[in-house]
Amino acid sequence: MWNEIILCSAILRDNEEENPVLCKRHWDGIWLKKQLYWEDTTQEQQGFLTSRYRFVDREEAFRIAKEAGQLKAVNQIDFEPIDYTNETLLYSEYVW
Repeated sequence: MWNEIILCSAILRDNEEENPVLCKRHWDGIWLKKQLYWEDTTQEQQGFLTSRYRFVDREEAFRIAKEAGQLKAVNQIDFEPIDYTNETLLYSEYVW
């Protein structure tokens, strides 16, 4: 069996894990969800979709991305190394 990786950001619709709004950045999904379904988004509804088609929260997503080697090594603005030592939550900017 293959290692699980993070595929994209995801926003749950009323906490229904079956049909999340998929997006590159959470803000895009929040905006799209509001436009399509007239629903607001809570912190708990923000997460990621994995290669096993699971919705995971930011904390579990960080562990998966770290183990899979998906975290960016350098900052795209100043090209300095990124230190994830004190991080526990994944943000889409850390991956793409």
